[in-house]
Amino acid sequence: MDRTARIRTAMEAAGLGPASTYVGGFEPVVLRDFLGLPAGEEPFAVLPVGRPKAP
Repeated sequence: MDRTARIRTAMEAAGLGPASTYVGGFEPVVLRDFLGLPAGEEPFAVLPVGRPKAP
């Protein structure tokens, strides 16, 4: 996902109510295994989307 796609995804989520944040601090091999990605595919970012906790 390129930078523009990440920004558009985050903005679209915010417009619908959920929040998102860019996460780059994770173990790529662990995430690749968790997601079931094939060898040679390397995750470089995670963009979680969810509803903020109510105050």
